[in-house]
Amino acid sequence: MNYSNFVQFANKFCYYSKNNRIELVKELRRITFDLMQNIDTSTINIKGILGINKDDNYNTNLKKSIGTLKDKLSDDLIINLNSCWENCVLLYEIERCILIHPLLTYEFDDSFQRMYYDLKKSINEKTFISKRLLECFLNNYKKIIFLDNFNAPSWLSVSDNKYKLSKNAFGLITTDVKHKLFEQLKKWIKSEISLLISEIKFCKNEIDRLSQVERIWIRKMFCEDKIYMKYVNKINNYYIY
Repeated sequence: MNYSNFVQFANKFCYYSKNNRIELVKELRRITFDLMQNIDTSTINIKGILGINKDDNYNTNLKKSIGTLKDKLSDDLIINLNSCWENCVLLYEIERCILIHPLLTYEFDDSFQRMYYDLKKSINEKTFISKRLLECFLNNYKKIIFLDNFNAPSWLSVSDNKYKLSKNAFGLITTDVKHKLFEQLKKWIKSEISLLISEIKFCKNEIDRLSQVERIWIRKMFCEDKIYMKYVNKINNYYIY
């Protein structure tokens, strides 16, 4: 889609104001910082319990130490593994379910664009490094963690880790920020949107992408089933002439 068509699409579907979207990104940056701090604390604790130098960036000494455990992990170690995993999952959810909104940065100036991309980059780097550390402790031969799974993985010596993530990243956003966005969404749903057949053709893929993300937001951020159904009906029944 060229820029001119994108602007037309944004003018029809960017119902969240620029100020509220900037406020959301700032909020996500604060949340991300807290989650990363939690991960760093858990990582330090994990390495401390095993007597590993915190600069063991490639987990070489960590893997050697794990080999001497004979598959027996202490309760403190399991608690810190679960904590590190939980915060990684929440970071991943921010990246994959919130920052992915196709109109989140629409009309942002250069400074806020940089804030957005720096945020995405820092999340990607932190989850990659932490995921690699956590996978050293897995109880399965594939040694792969999927961060879209809210059930904690089974660590060494723990055949059935019953720990499950009971919260999501959307719940960490302040009520004030969510309320402002929700009110604008409701206002847009009540409005009449008119799309020409030619407009449908050039922006159908973008509408589909927006709709997929928005449905997640409505369910997880706003927790509104009635609004969810109204939104779905709105998207599925354009006023075309």
